[in-house]
Amino acid sequence: MAKFGALFWCVLAPVALAFASRGQLVILPGKGKTVMERVMETLKTEDPAKIRALARQLRKEGETVMADRLEMAADLVAKMKKAPTDKLPASVDPLDESYLLNKPTTLDQTDLMVAAWLRAEGKGAPPFITADLYPEQVTERGLTPHEMWVLSPYFPVDSDLTAPVLHFGLPPGAPPEAAPEGLHAFTYLEWGRAHIRFPGGPVSMLGRWWLCMLAHELTHAAQFRVGMTAQETTDTLARYGYNNSPIEVQARFYQRLIYADLARRAREYFLRRGPLPVFP
Repeated sequence: MAKFGALFWCVLAPVALAFASRGQLVILPGKGKTVMERVMETLKTEDPAKIRALARQLRKEGETVMADRLEMAADLVAKMKKAPTDKLPASVDPLDESYLLNKPTTLDQTDLMVAAWLRAEGKGAPPFITADLYPEQVTERGLTPHEMWVLSPYFPVDSDLTAPVLHFGLPPGAPPEAAPEGLHAFTYLEWGRAHIRFPGGPVSMLGRWWLCMLAHELTHAAQFRVGMTAQETTDTLARYGYNNSPIEVQARFYQRLIYADLARRAREYFLRRGPLPVFP
């Protein structure tokens, strides 16, 4: 299961997303299971031979696009089995990395201080909109004016903030296994435009952790803009593993940078005016 999320999203998205709503209604003759159910079960085995066998079967059924993607998945699994142990780069502090991986359940004092600093009088922050205050009411959107305002110092190319489409939750028909534990967000290209999906459902970007997770994915969108291909993402994942993939190292660098920099800037702002605020 460790590789399942990578296989599903790196290899099958966005084909699987479009296929899911249709494929959930297609029962293969004599099998009693949907096409997507069979794809999921086979990917979970992480067995290249079984994945290729399913690809051949789907090709006979006329599902050539999905079959092509499964062939890519089989190649990726085979390469990942030969990859070296996936350890953090020596330059990365494991403690810093733990902050990125472990989604907080509450806001700490630093998070509240950052929130207060961002909305401080005179800073020029744009007003909140519905998507900021009531994220559960929106399943698809662009970045809000508030999000673009906060992240613009770190993303100087306007289209990196204005072009991506954000999606929350899984698309209709996609199985729950498509959102494995620990997969908080991912980015993919569809018709040349970056799409960022948060498979776990609506999240509030007013918290520093989720805002920096968004920044991580926006880095991937920027990588696509300058020419990165989907094939490169799978090749580097297979060759280096997730932690050492140059694509992910860069995204996590910006995620850590912004996470720490927001706290630093907020702390300096309040220290110039007196003691740091304490929130209940």
